[in-house]
Amino acid sequence: MRLPHIEHYPSTGILGFYIDCFDENLGYDAYNPTDRSGFKVLYFENTDEPYHNTTEVNALFDQYDDDEQYPISNGEIKLSGTLAPDAFPFNAIEFENYFGMDFESFLYEKFDTASSDVGDYLYQRYAPSRLKIGGYPFFTQEDSRAKSSPYNKLLLQIASDLYDITWQDDVLAHFFISEEDLKNRNFNNVIYDWDIY
Repeated sequence: MRLPHIEHYPSTGILGFYIDCFDENLGYDAYNPTDRSGFKVLYFENTDEPYHNTTEVNALFDQYDDDEQYPISNGEIKLSGTLAPDAFPFNAIEFENYFGMDFESFLYEKFDTASSDVGDYLYQRYAPSRLKIGGYPFFTQEDSRAKSSPYNKLLLQIASDLYDITWQDDVLAHFFISEEDLKNRNFNNVIYDWDIY
């Protein structure tokens, strides 16, 4: 099934997300998020080319014991979706870049002692999606990107309790790309992170 069209995102082919299942951090380097040695995002524009079937792929891993691997799923995951409005990002750099302060400071400035209640209401009323392509990211802790980060387009946000994804408990993962690289279909310069609820 095809996903709805989002401007600049590929409308044909397959966009694949891969992480290192032999790394206990699942390919994420918190000290150097631009290090892509533990993950890859690959775009297959031509889906008519030969590919490895599931049996062939599984055979590649048969030589390894289960305790050497940290698998996050039992196989391929095909996504389907619909276009939906997106709440402004409460705890992402986009909020701070727009308002000049982080979300909690903004609430305190506007609502003083009621800021906690207002924040709780907004989080409940506009609960962010745990699975999305495009739109604004949500972080369980804090945005790993610097305020001046060029990685301003969310490729994928996915939580560990969806579609039999099982990496650790309550993980929320993100893949980001710059708008220019997205327009040019250059997926060699993507960053990836995950945090825990």
